[in-house]
Amino acid sequence: MVIKTIFMLGLYFGSYLLIVTSTVQSIQLILFLVVLMSIGAAGIVLSVMHDANHGAYSRKKSVNTFIGRSMELLGGSSFNWKVQHNIMHHTYTNVHEEDEDIDPRGVLRFSPHTEWKKMHRYQHIYAWFLYGLMTIVWLFYKDFNRLARYSKLGMISRQKTSDQKEWTILILSKVLYIGYVFLIPLLVTSLLWWQILIGIGNLQIGRETTFFRMNIAVDTASGRAAQCEAVEPVASDGGGYIDRNPGVVGHAAGIRGADHSTVDRRAGVVGDLVFLPCLVSHAVRSDQAFGLSLIHISEP
Repeated sequence: MVIKTIFMLGLYFGSYLLIVTSTVQSIQLILFLVVLMSIGAAGIVLSVMHDANHGAYSRKKSVNTFIGRSMELLGGSSFNWKVQHNIMHHTYTNVHEEDEDIDPRGVLRFSPHTEWKKMHRYQHIYAWFLYGLMTIVWLFYKDFNRLARYSKLGMISRQKTSDQKEWTILILSKVLYIGYVFLIPLLVTSLLWWQILIGIGNLQIGRETTFFRMNIAVDTASGRAAQCEAVEPVASDGGGYIDRNPGVVGHAAGIRGADHSTVDRRAGVVGDLVFLPCLVSHAVRSDQAFGLSLIHISEP
């Protein structure tokens, strides 16, 4: 775990330093470094933050808490992630109106219990683009919205912390992230503001694309398949399988004997499982899944 953590953090911040120190000035090489940052960011989330916030990175709670905060370095919220993923998702996996992962607010339809809209007929086309924008939505809107909702529901105090502490961490982490990905490059490099914004956009989209690709490699290598009925509620442990020999890609993606959650979560693109045939099946009005076989993807 330590080696993997050093490698992923080094890949991300090492590439960043090469850009802001102007060691690399070619636009083509800078874009290549942004791609490396995307891979490093995906690795941090998949194999560092994920394990830590599940309490599985170390036997020491303090180490898990510290390493779990790597989510903040990427513009996210480790507190929101733990509440949404560990509590809301794993307690109410695929339960309509309880599991937030199958409730994309009308844009995508992941459950037969969600109202069907005409645009869902094309979600298998536009979902891929929206998936790439997910972290941008988290950065500027979703994290704030979720923390406000968790505060209203009293979930912050139940986690033995305070509203003031979590709001302070959230706001400061957003300022830190925007500061080092936008303001510092603007001040210390010759890059123009619009070039930096393009780089940030590519970083976010590349990070989510890497989630997608790494998990396809893991599950294709494992030769596992799931069914569309996976969108129905399942046991809180995800009902997944354990792969004790995940291989090189599996270790890189953080599958260190962990639960792949074969029947875990939604038939969709944003989050734990990506089910292309199911995404298509829920694009139609029928409430019955087509029963198509597919290989799932597990994001943290």
